[in-house]
Amino acid sequence: EEVLKRALKAAPRDVSVLHNYGCLLWEGRREFRRAEELLERALRIDPSHLATNAALQDLRADIARASSHADAQAAALLAELENGLSPKPASGKSRSRRKKKNGVQEAP
Repeated sequence: EEVLKRALKAAPRDVSVLHNYGCLLWEGRREFRRAEELLERALRIDPSHLATNAALQDLRADIARASSHADAQAAALLAELENGLSPKPASGKSRSRRKKKNGVQEAP
């Protein structure tokens, strides 16, 4: 990543650098928005760059899938709350809500 940062600083209008850095952020770091910005910049410079057009289309499909997944998780959580259930922690383990006093958990 550092090499691509330096390359982008040296040549901010290099479509290949923008494309490669955008793909690294998307596929390697899952930084969808930053990746999208870099790929869009590349296409403003060269709208006919086939690899970047394809990458941007695939990235946007990933963004839509991630958004749908997040929406489904939020809907499930809301349904649990509306049904009076306490939401499950992300780890799947329940946590005790009793307070600790001097490092010792109080009895129920």
